[in-house]
Amino acid sequence: MSTTTTRIVTSLIAAMAVTAAACSTPESQQAAATPAQTPAQAQPAQTGPPAQSTQPAQSAPAAQGAASGAAQPSESKEVPPPVPPAPPKPKVALLKAGQVLTIRTTRLLSTKTMKTGDAFSAILEEPITVAEWEVAGAGAKVDGRIVEADKGGRVKGKASLTIELTALTTSDGQRVDIVTSVVGSEAAANKGKDAAKVGVGAGAGAAVGAIAGGGKGAAIGAIIGGGAGAASRGDAAEIPAESVVSFELRSPIRIEQRRK
Repeated sequence: MSTTTTRIVTSLIAAMAVTAAACSTPESQQAAATPAQTPAQAQPAQTGPPAQSTQPAQSAPAAQGAASGAAQPSESKEVPPPVPPAPPKPKVALLKAGQVLTIRTTRLLSTKTMKTGDAFSAILEEPITVAEWEVAGAGAKVDGRIVEADKGGRVKGKASLTIELTALTTSDGQRVDIVTSVVGSEAAANKGKDAAKVGVGAGAGAAVGAIAGGGKGAAIGAIIGGGAGAASRGDAAEIPAESVVSFELRSPIRIEQRRK
């Protein structure tokens, strides 16, 4: 056998031995014997920070919240405050003509000290109530006016005083103008007293006439005596303090409760 043939046979025997050995080797050893991946096949290692995704990842609860938000209104929506109730309407009192107002005077009203047109004040004696609303309570201020103050005083005349109410102060402080009937007072007649005053005056005139002498003096005395009689006056007409006096409204009035 030649040298070439011998080499060929030796190579075949070696190849067969390698094949037999490969068939009898376990899988774990085959995996270890598997050649490593080439650099082209292996994934290149990252040397920089990981690239950020164009869409941020959402967690499962966030994704569920986004899904439920599309179906339900947002709970953070601001709720407008409740509208306060409208204030109650003010009360209204209608006082008809003819209604009685009873007052109590707080000072002496007299023709000796007062004249026509003078003002005075008094207080309400009885409260004014309409539909359970006390328009003006007892003791409320009332204003009045002297309609006429006639001192009178001659033998046949008597002094007279007439008054009326002009305004009422309500419980909430309003001053309401009113028009009422008038109430009058006359002095007591005293003819004997007046006649005595006239007699004294006439006697004084006669004495002056006697002193003056003659008819001319008598005439002068008559004038003086007559003047004394005319100048004498009777008692004054008066309405004492603490007097209770009633008036009637002559015109209806409307009183609206003042808003607080």
